[in-house]
Amino acid sequence: MGGHALRHSGHSIQYTAPTNTEKKDTDRCTLTQPLTPSQAKQFQTAIQHQWFYQMYLDDLPVWGMVGEMKESQAGTPEPYVYTKRVLVIQYNQDRIIRVDLHSIAESLVLVKAGISLTFETEFMWMATNDEFHSR
Repeated sequence: MGGHALRHSGHSIQYTAPTNTEKKDTDRCTLTQPLTPSQAKQFQTAIQHQWFYQMYLDDLPVWGMVGEMKESQAGTPEPYVYTKRVLVIQYNQDRIIRVDLHSIAESLVLVKAGISLTFETEFMWMATNDEFHSR
């Protein structure tokens, strides 16, 4: 079973051709209130069932996992959510050629009611010689 519910991510990405080979812009989205038991359960279910999300940037699809199960000190699996990701955007002049998403393992946070999560997305712009038709 599959489904789509397209929503705006809240990220406002402005395309600017950097003068050097790499430009970094960081966009942060913060949950300012602690997770309710219901919100924590939704994250836990998504992670346990290996849900992923799909985004589009310039009509290029990008996928990422919500989180992963990690073994606790007691030896039982527990759900951790990724709180940081990096979007590497390769461009040639004024065209986006490729987009890759990297979920940062060091950003995994145990999901439980009452914690506050800070989600961070970093955008890295990298020049490439690849042509637009190669995307």
